[in-house]
Amino acid sequence: SIPAITFKAFQKALNHLIESSVNNATKDKQRIALVTDIISFDRARSTIPKSRWKRLPITGKNLLLFVTTAIKDLTHRVD
Repeated sequence: SIPAITFKAFQKALNHLIESSVNNATKDKQRIALVTDIISFDRARSTIPKSRWKRLPITGKNLLLFVTTAIKDLTHRVD
């Protein structure tokens, strides 16, 4: 998980991106989404159980989501 000081840096970066985004530019939206995803991912990881066996369903779900997304990325047609 992200150390508290780094988490604060990501939160500060997110706030800065939101405040400085110009006319909701696509690039700004992508950056905001990326930082938001990083923060959300770390928050989710910080709540997983300490027991490895209890983590198995969560990890399996995340792995399946990753594989599904990777397949979509590889098969998606780019114009």
